[in-house]
Amino acid sequence: MTRKHKRVEEMNKHLITTMFSCLILVGLSNFAKATYTYDNCKYDGNVVVRDSDTSSSYYLSGTKDNDLQIQKQYGGYYNITTGTLNLDIREKTNSGSNPASWYNFQAYCLEKTQPVKFGTNPTDTYGWTYQTSSLAGYAGISSSDLTFLGKLWANAFDISKTGDVQAAAFQSLIWETVYDSTIDLDDDNFDLYRTNGFTKDVYALANEWIDNINNGIWTDTVELFVLKDDCSQDFITTVPEPSSMALAVVGGLMLLGRGRRQRIA
Repeated sequence: MTRKHKRVEEMNKHLITTMFSCLILVGLSNFAKATYTYDNCKYDGNVVVRDSDTSSSYYLSGTKDNDLQIQKQYGGYYNITTGTLNLDIREKTNSGSNPASWYNFQAYCLEKTQPVKFGTNPTDTYGWTYQTSSLAGYAGISSSDLTFLGKLWANAFDISKTGDVQAAAFQSLIWETVYDSTIDLDDDNFDLYRTNGFTKDVYALANEWIDNINNGIWTDTVELFVLKDDCSQDFITTVPEPSSMALAVVGGLMLLGRGRRQRIA
């Protein structure tokens, strides 16, 4: 059994309701959590991420929808919430109380049902720490997936922020690369169950984008990164602006690589 099949099988065992979101909230973070382990999760990492105060409950306005139908492995379907995530990021060493420390950015989920550790802003203004890492080596992502997602992001990311169908199509293709060995929305572990108009529109647009990449119409690409935490939803994004945040991301990657080399040695 492949790693992807194991992940899907484990998820299906825990699908006990019909409505899911990649941002199921399991508890609000607060300042005190920076000093101790919470629910066996350490408030650790090189950057801090929170919901933006310009968001509509995590999402960029106009992109959120609850009607995407996902095929269950053993029949039937469930609905999942999709949208472009609108978040803020800062270096962990900078003060969270200083508005100038935070920079707005957009991202998408890498996991379908993993909870998020931070609440909506302004209720939660502190957020949760993440470790920056390269998308290469992320569980379920192959070298061909890296190429596909780089081209998808470079050519369709701006489009994905223009509406709910566009955002859902973009998110669906990210999940497709994580959970399936081939990019095909009709086969394997991640399928769209198309009995409503919204999912049909998402399916059509996503396949149009697949064709654009496979047929060489879209050739531009971009490097992608992961904001990762073992106890919170992982996010995919580009290097955040401005340059100071880009340096924080690169610095986090260098530290991560150094730690791996030391463990190997």
